[in-house]
Amino acid sequence: PITFKNNDEADGVWEGIILEGNNSDSDSGTLEYLKVNDSSSDSLKLNNVGSSTTLENIEVVNSSANGILVSGGNPQLKYVCVSDVEGDSISVSNGAELKSQFLFLKNKENGSGSGVSASLNDFVSISNATIMGYDSSVKLSGCAGDFRNNIVTN
Repeated sequence: PITFKNNDEADGVWEGIILEGNNSDSDSGTLEYLKVNDSSSDSLKLNNVGSSTTLENIEVVNSSANGILVSGGNPQLKYVCVSDVEGDSISVSNGAELKSQFLFLKNKENGSGSGVSASLNDFVSISNATIMGYDSSVKLSGCAGDFRNNIVTN
């Protein structure tokens, strides 16, 4: 895997990775076999990333904010592990349509986020996932969703 992490002993002193797209079908490239560790902001930001982008085999560990932020677009995530983040493991906003499967999401015990959060005008599809959140595991406010074959616990 390709690992992005802080070389300093202090946790969370770098900003993470930003992937930009321009519409719901766009191809913003490929992120496969990726590890993102110790960021001080959202570890992986997906801004308007389209469904033709490949996002597979991704691990996010120890973020001071959200693990993965999906802002708009139509990304598809497969084989993702997010653990020990202080914010939401996956946060969906700005009318995004997230489709995901084969997830393991676990927040920090003293963190303030959810396993998954989404709001009005978002769509979230999650299949074959284990979601563990200490504040709340799944927080959906006025959005649509499709949840299949998941284990959810606080």
